Amino acid sequence: MDDVEALRVLVVEDDTDLSRQITKILKRAFDVEVETADTCAGARRLLASRSFDVVTLDYMLPDGRGLELLEEFFEKDTPPWAIMVTGHGDEETAVRSFRESASGYVVKDAQMGLRLTEAMEKALAEIRLSRARRDLESSEARFRSLIENASDIITVLDGDWTVLFASPSAERLLGYPPSKLEGSRFTDYIHPQDIPALEDMLREASSSDGATIMGEFRFRHRDGPWRYLESLGRALGADRSVGALVLNSRDMTRRRLVESELEEYREHLESLVEERTAELQERAEQLADFLTVASHELRHPLSVIKGYATLLGACVEKEDLSGVGDIAGPLNTAVNRLTGHVEELMEAGLVEQGRFTFDRTVADLVGVVYQTVGEMRLLAPDREFPLRAPGSLEAVVDRARFRQLMVILLSNALKFSPAGSAVEVCVSSDGSRVTVQVMDRGIGVPEEDLERIFERFYQVEDTLHHSSVGLGLGLYLAGVICEAHGGSVRCLPREGGGSVFEVELPAGPPSG
Repeated sequence: MDDVEALRVLVVEDDTDLSRQITKILKRAFDVEVETADTCAGARRLLASRSFDVVTLDYMLPDGRGLELLEEFFEKDTPPWAIMVTGHGDEETAVRSFRESASGYVVKDAQMGLRLTEAMEKALAEIRLSRARRDLESSEARFRSLIENASDIITVLDGDWTVLFASPSAERLLGYPPSKLEGSRFTDYIHPQDIPALEDMLREASSSDGATIMGEFRFRHRDGPWRYLESLGRALGADRSVGALVLNSRDMTRRRLVESELEEYREHLESLVEERTAELQERAEQLADFLTVASHELRHPLSVIKGYATLLGACVEKEDLSGVGDIAGPLNTAVNRLTGHVEELMEAGLVEQGRFTFDRTVADLVGVVYQTVGEMRLLAPDREFPLRAPGSLEAVVDRARFRQLMVILLSNALKFSPAGSAVEVCVSSDGSRVTVQVMDRGIGVPEEDLERIFERFYQVEDTLHHSSVGLGLGLYLAGVICEAHGGSVRCLPREGGGSVFEVELPAGPPSG
């Protein structure tokens, strides 16, 4: 028996010659290891210390009957197969032996060798069957454990895509007990947009015996949301008893969500890069324009200073000081203009470094406005500055910075309005906010530039046609000053032409 090797056999026989004969018969016909016992007690000791596949039992032994041992066998978890060998060949003994589950019954006569061989072959067949059954049960248990504990969903479909089997993981991942899915059409749970591709996949897998086809589709969870499944489909070929197709599906929803989030993040980064690139490009262009304007603005007063310095030197050399008075005025104007540009550049640098400081105290804003307007009247005696304001309005400000703000707005109004036109100033308050308006009748600001004119270096005029004096930093500093005081500045079109620059600041002294 090639498939049952080295069987262990226990021969229980009190007749020594007969015990040797039985051993010889068994070893000649089968590949077995044989041990012997001549009493019930001896047999019990051997059975307690080791396992045997087959036991031949004498019916009558010195200290008991073989049937008593036979009864004891079946109290074990895995009893050996028993063959009764007896000299009492009566029918009653045979019946009792088989009733106690003996595998065979052999009479000690001339045919004992043949009958023992036949009984042993029958026992071997039963052993093979038992082992096969045990292996099958073990395999089924292992398969069932794998299916029940698999993280993937395993389904078996017939040719009409009806679910014949669904693994327990379907309930854990999709919310459906296997019994709910079994008997229903698989495609009833699939997203309508994915059904055509899935049916193509199933047909391709069904028509290719043994081929594995992969696809991805959305499956509706019992609670409503769609889950993304990645499936491997494999046809079972001619074995129609278990179905036409096996699907092994893995829940890829988390991966798809992560991929979607990564894609959104990538697009967001690309958008940020594009925006930043455009911003840097715009700033580079602004800087290039600023350098062009700055070189012009700085060169002009320097040229004036150089020219008048040359004239002054000639006057000194000739000892003729009669023309010094004519030189001093324009020279002073050029120096003041150059100094103003340098101060604007320095203050813009301080802003960028976070060193543009403020010293806030309670101040009368109306008084500062009157003072600044008075200074501007001296600088531009040909212009009128109508001023409407209450007696006083207190606010917590840096007095010097607020004066600088008014100078910027008034100078800007003078610069961009016709000669001889008035620049009006209005101060008012609603109790919580102080509003200062500087109004001109100039060329106005295009609507698309109303907000951008407060950006650093920004100028409405084209660089190539730059005609007005300035570096494009004044309104930028005005915005910084207002923001630092918790206020704002904006430019509005003025009815009838021109612009209104409106400043709003918190009103009143500090509480308490």
